[in-house]
Amino acid sequence: PSLVGSLRRLEAEHSVTIEAPPEAVWEILIDLPSYAVRNSYSPSAVGSIREGGVVTIEAQLGEEIRVDDNRVTRFEPECALCWHAMNLFEHLARGTRRRFRERVGMNSTLFRLHEIMEGPLAWLIEKIYRPRIEAGLAQMNGDLKRAAEALRHDLVTALSSIDSMNPALVQLLHVPVLHWLASPGLATISLR
Repeated sequence: PSLVGSLRRLEAEHSVTIEAPPEAVWEILIDLPSYAVRNSYSPSAVGSIREGGVVTIEAQLGEEIRVDDNRVTRFEPECALCWHAMNLFEHLARGTRRRFRERVGMNSTLFRLHEIMEGPLAWLIEKIYRPRIEAGLAQMNGDLKRAAEALRHDLVTALSSIDSMNPALVQLLHVPVLHWLASPGLATISLR
């Protein structure tokens, strides 16, 4: 993690390489109902992921639990998701969370989670919450990595079982979701 702070701006970023295709990572990221299972930092998320939509997040900041409404400011499917906190004090300290993913190699993803806090009280947020923000970014990325890699592993295992039982059935499974999760090492499975 890196963190750069000043009187009016705090930035924190955490990146992780995930051994799963970007499409799988993205689907997990935008699946708000599954946050309770897959995101220990934000065990609850409800709302609408679209530009202008509002997403309500429950965040676990150490022992403190916060519930914030967030306005989606940028939504580029399978590329970028950004929102900023909507609260009564946003003119004093306004938080923006940005998520980006990019393909690395055949079936891996570089995922970046970037937090910006701006305003006259950004220095205070840094002083009070810096360790929690850094830990939260790492925790969210770790949870996303575990979920995406587990999903990929489960699918590859299932495809291997199907292939060994009934190769003809595999020929019927020309679903793009299976294509992007299938391992290049499974050359006997011909997914298109």
